[in-house]
Amino acid sequence: MASMNKNSTIHTIKKIVMKNRSLMWMLSGIFIAALICSIWIGVLIHPSDITVYSRYSAFGQAHFYKEHWQYFFLFVAFFWIVAVLHSGMMIKFTVLSRKLTSKVIFWYTLAVLAVGLMYVLNVISLGQAA
Repeated sequence: MASMNKNSTIHTIKKIVMKNRSLMWMLSGIFIAALICSIWIGVLIHPSDITVYSRYSAFGQAHFYKEHWQYFFLFVAFFWIVAVLHSGMMIKFTVLSRKLTSKVIFWYTLAVLAVGLMYVLNVISLGQAA
């Protein structure tokens, strides 16, 4: 019984997304931005035996620690987690007829992806300078 309700909910969400062109364009934009960020960072990741800088903030101070190069793969995962979770919120607000809120989340998502990209590019440049 529960699976029928779940399938009908997914079917309803698909219909809403397909009918709402602006939502479809916004979702496409988020996933294209996440793909571009992931490819950009993925190209810059090079395996090496040296450790790279990772930055942590504590009590208003920035501290730099050394991590292995695999640390950068977490940033790629971050981009996709942000894209999926924010897309889900956009769909939920569209279902609730809150289209303006959905658009605000879209712009906020692009800003989060841009800040994340700038952050990881700065961390990668610290690792290359060492």
